[in-house]
Amino acid sequence: MLYKIGHGQTISTTPKSRSGDQQRAPNDYVALGDVASITKLRQMDGPDTYPVPDPDPAPEPGLAPRQAFRFYCKDAAEVAEIDGAGAKIKALADAMAEASLDEKDVDGESSMPPVFTYFGQFIDHDITANTDREEQPGSSAAGFNIDRPDIAPQSRDLAETVKMNLRIGRLELDSVYGDGPGQSPAALKLEAALRDPDDPARMRLGTVTPVSSPASGFERPPLPADEHADLPRVGAAVDGGDLTMDEVNELFNADGSKSEMDVRRLALIGDGRNDENLIVAQFHLSILRLHNALADTLRAEGMTDTDDIFRTARQHVTHIYQWLVVNVFLKTVCDPAVVDQVLADKAPLYAAFYATHKDGVPEGVQPMPLEFSIAAYRYGHSMVRADYDYNRNFGRDASDGGDGRATFRQMFQFTGGTGMAGLPTLPDNWIAEWNRLIGTSPMANRVARRIDTRLALALNSLENNDTNLMMSRLAERNLRRGYVFNLPTAQGMIKCLYDKGIRIPALSPEQIAQGSEAMQTAVTSGGFDTATPLWFYVLKEAEVSASGAHLGALGSRLVAETLIGLLVTDPQSYLNQGAFDSWTPADAPQPNGAPITSLQAMMHAGGVHA
Repeated sequence: MLYKIGHGQTISTTPKSRSGDQQRAPNDYVALGDVASITKLRQMDGPDTYPVPDPDPAPEPGLAPRQAFRFYCKDAAEVAEIDGAGAKIKALADAMAEASLDEKDVDGESSMPPVFTYFGQFIDHDITANTDREEQPGSSAAGFNIDRPDIAPQSRDLAETVKMNLRIGRLELDSVYGDGPGQSPAALKLEAALRDPDDPARMRLGTVTPVSSPASGFERPPLPADEHADLPRVGAAVDGGDLTMDEVNELFNADGSKSEMDVRRLALIGDGRNDENLIVAQFHLSILRLHNALADTLRAEGMTDTDDIFRTARQHVTHIYQWLVVNVFLKTVCDPAVVDQVLADKAPLYAAFYATHKDGVPEGVQPMPLEFSIAAYRYGHSMVRADYDYNRNFGRDASDGGDGRATFRQMFQFTGGTGMAGLPTLPDNWIAEWNRLIGTSPMANRVARRIDTRLALALNSLENNDTNLMMSRLAERNLRRGYVFNLPTAQGMIKCLYDKGIRIPALSPEQIAQGSEAMQTAVTSGGFDTATPLWFYVLKEAEVSASGAHLGALGSRLVAETLIGLLVTDPQSYLNQGAFDSWTPADAPQPNGAPITSLQAMMHAGGVHA
């Protein structure tokens, strides 16, 4: 369970095994040289459990890396070291960033509902963790740190040795349900606390704090009709006797830096990153409520054993989620024709990748391609808006013509990790109105931004990095990270795929450089028109070939291959129930008497959408 993890933070983990899998050795879960994480594990599970290695050990000859990331195209041409790389990357990042809110005009709008930005982030948290982490100085992985003046491409062999995915790579919602057996006693108790203490067949939910009234000027959104409109919080579990403060501090506050109130506000969920952003948090809540709706339906249909109901509901929720990833999410953000082809061919790129690497990772783990994690799947950053038509209190309705939309900053303020504006739980005036976010009530400003090389102003000044200007610029961080990880250039990637029998039409240098004068100068002076950073190319390709409506040929292929490939190679996925791709949501319980084949149907089943 990733109970204490955030973007750019030091990460602590506990070992895990999936139900039915062989228990794995603790060191399968600790990166080489990661003394800090091992020290944390020793504090939790005892000093004799996890031996602390040499801070910079040499890998044993022939030893397969453990739960590490891999490259789709490790043999692609190495990235050439750039003279003055930092300045040239900065120039390109500056050209991508909007200078003011005034640039937020209709030319930047897509037709995609805003939820797809954050559905994508939820998926990412379900399958990957650790590429954003800065390593301890002096460790063998320190060369991958981007906050240094002497950045240079690192060895791909080293990347596959020292960088560990803290997720197992399966689209199985362990970010919701927790990690299963094999953890410390305190972590196992925490995982048990994810379930409703009054009915363990259901998932625990959190209650909102009432603030809405005529006097306040705020109106509580009408759905859900009950008060369980927040993620479960640690404080409620402590007050209910399900956890002690000692256990909570062991897991959430080992260094004692948080106040008791701050700890009590933390979300009691499988992956703490899902409470870093309010839209993701409310999406996570919708999954919890879907589980409860299915559990209630199974009980109404005659199932009686509590654990059987829980397990069966979890299986159906997971399959519905997987089906929606392929048939709703991917067919929106990717070229639908590419998705259909990848599905029909059973994800040949990822399937070959999996066959090559499956014996080098622990049993039950699916290897994760770095080109996907560090480049292609970061396309969603360009979809982020500076503000959102979020609900009736923080939105823009056609009738009032006002401009009180929720800001990107507020999406972080009203979460447990950022203090919930001083309240113990989510205030009820911040409940999401999903019709504004999933496209069921379309109007201006109820869309995501286009997938292109323009990033919202908010992403040029991330507030959690105010002390370091470079680290506050998301575009610069992404470009630096791709460079130090020695990711193949877009041209190298296209050649690699061609050699594997996959033909991708390439943009010309002129197409890559097109844009503002600053963009043209940054691209050509940096040599990026012929040796293009993969992340930048994926955005430019969507901009040029699809007008930002969805990913282009290369981006669609990398994203669809990876997500569908994770399902193709997982015998427990919905694709592998019965004949290939024969399972549909009609095979699952139907709380409202109809299959859950859309986000609206999912939200309706959970009572958060009409």
